[in-house]
Amino acid sequence: SRTPVATPDDACSAVKKLALGLILLLVLLVAAVLVVPGQIDWTPYRARIAQEIGGLTGRAVTIDGPVSFEMLPMPRLVAGDIRVASVPGATVPDLLAASSVDLRVSLLPLLLGRIEVVGVTFDQPSVALETLPDGRRSWDGLGDSVGRRLDSVRAAIRQGSVLWLDRRSGRQLEIETADVRLIAPGGSGPVSISGTGVVAGVPMTLDLSLQPRSPLGALPVNATIGLDATEARLGGLLRPDGGLQGDLSVVGKDLDASLARIGIKLPASSSRPGVFALRGTVQAGMDGTGVERIELADMTADLGDMRAAGGVTITLAAVPRVEATLGFNRLALADWAGDDAGPAALAARLAAALSRKAVLPVTGTLDLSVAALAVRDGLVRDLRLQAALDPARIGVTRLAFGLPGGGSAAGRSPSSRVAPE
Repeated sequence: SRTPVATPDDACSAVKKLALGLILLLVLLVAAVLVVPGQIDWTPYRARIAQEIGGLTGRAVTIDGPVSFEMLPMPRLVAGDIRVASVPGATVPDLLAASSVDLRVSLLPLLLGRIEVVGVTFDQPSVALETLPDGRRSWDGLGDSVGRRLDSVRAAIRQGSVLWLDRRSGRQLEIETADVRLIAPGGSGPVSISGTGVVAGVPMTLDLSLQPRSPLGALPVNATIGLDATEARLGGLLRPDGGLQGDLSVVGKDLDASLARIGIKLPASSSRPGVFALRGTVQAGMDGTGVERIELADMTADLGDMRAAGGVTITLAAVPRVEATLGFNRLALADWAGDDAGPAALAARLAAALSRKAVLPVTGTLDLSVAALAVRDGLVRDLRLQAALDPARIGVTRLAFGLPGGGSAAGRSPSSRVAPE
């Protein structure tokens, strides 16, 4: 019999079959890589997964809940009961503790060695942002190794709490039932943060935008904060030294309610306006001695037909110091002292206030001037009050005013008498 002779067509057909087989094998391998992970119970491997996440974040990570992982339609990791450790010595041991974390990333950038976070959602997390007495912060160095590979991030907090604690000054702020969204497109794009929460029982809204740093290292920032019917807007720069400077405005619809939120209750008045507006420039940062100072300058305030101008400097030491200079074009006594307050009642209230200890643990000075003070029996002009504040007492160092009919009166400490001039 004759031996079959291979023809070029036979060779070409064999090559095609081999290529088709390799392609089919590749498709099966890719399908296995993409589909099989979703069919595996990853919970037994959560310690290893936590170790890998810890290596990326630079912090110890603990996962005590179930874990699932899938590749389609995009890589997704879901972990329950996860904790990320804070820095050593922190009052709150966990920087983050969440009932679950849902992380999704884009597939193609991941295959190229980059991380593009399509979305990460933290359910019922507790976040502790703490500054230690030695200046270390609980978030220092977090994710430095992964940051160089991170293209963009979209994150959300659902029904969480955020605690900000500064152990150097003893100040703290807690936001409860927080829903927060963060978008950081990566590169030099802007970062935006928006959300809602409750602070000291007051509903709050936040919109924050951070633009790319300037060549000098300053970070442009725009923020809008709403508390009830009061809205504050800030536009300025975060300096490389951690300080802040910019323009501030506060607008509210109900002055009494806004003051009550910070513990100040005014006497009942039917004539006091409710709508108010405050504008000025703000400077915040450390002074030469390392103490934090906040300065409000070029300040103007409007309430009805009343207008005030001046400035306030607050030094946030162990005992805060407040230095305020305020000048008013006019004031109506009934607006602030109550509908039934005449000059005699006001004097009695002032004497009672000066005879008891101050209730605010502050030191400082107050320089108050009023061009025209409307009282029940007439008009008091050119009122000037200067006072010294400390935790033990309020001391009036100077009081002067013009009386109805053209007279005037003035007095200085230590005498409590006001002598007619």
